[in-house]
Amino acid sequence: MFDFGVMSLRARLAFPSRMRWSEFVALGVAMGFDRAGPRFDAVRESLVQRVRPAIDRPGVASVVEEYVVFRIGRIDNGRGEAVGSAALDDERIARLLSGETRPLSAAARKEQLSQRFTYFEDDLAVLTWNAALVVEPNAEDTDVQYVLEFANAQLLEIRYHDSNLDVELPRMYDEVAAARRGFHVLGRRYSRLLSALQTRMADATEAVERAENSLKVTDDVFLARIYAAALEIFRERTWRAGIDRKVTILRSTYEILNAESQARRTEILEIVVILLIALEIILALRGS
Repeated sequence: MFDFGVMSLRARLAFPSRMRWSEFVALGVAMGFDRAGPRFDAVRESLVQRVRPAIDRPGVASVVEEYVVFRIGRIDNGRGEAVGSAALDDERIARLLSGETRPLSAAARKEQLSQRFTYFEDDLAVLTWNAALVVEPNAEDTDVQYVLEFANAQLLEIRYHDSNLDVELPRMYDEVAAARRGFHVLGRRYSRLLSALQTRMADATEAVERAENSLKVTDDVFLARIYAAALEIFRERTWRAGIDRKVTILRSTYEILNAESQARRTEILEIVVILLIALEIILALRGS
């Protein structure tokens, strides 16, 4: 559970310890892309009930992220002799990670499997937008999986606030139109709306910044490259740019409404001053 509001649930499916690659791909395609979201609902509700006192503004978002990681501990040549990860070429990996039953074209394979990372001769990490292949002989080394998990959590948080802003912008236009139709003393027709806009901007900006600053991979170049590649594949910059544009619209609307409110208040005060001067002149004429 991440403090910026995302819960990550993981299901592990153990395959037989020794399989031919074709068998592994067939089983992975059959099982790996089955949408498991509904199966997690009961687990999520149970966890939420346990930690509810520690949750601010509890709620279940309509957006989810699902990601499949295929993990292999060892690759051998069928005679029990270990071989390096280079034995897995793009053609072998493409069907597993794409979930397609038909072979992909060379161009599609090149584009899909462009993010391929290796550090030792016997390890490998290949990332795509919805699945990854991790070859790691050390069973206790799960750092790559944790980095991918966090990148997905970060993406989900950004998508959540993007969808919220998609709902808020049309509502804001309706609220502005309603405020302009009403009458408010001293030109304070936008006071509540301006306060709401400030809250919306602050919530979106703070939440996204908190998500982006929750993980800093600096001491491990290999993990840092995987983390950066995952964010690039997930189009995190595009999602963030979309949020920035919508927050800019909110900010511009706030500034326009605030300026309009200030101008209206100034006009009312000028009218009051003129009326007071006129009243003083009338009283002076009557007194004379």
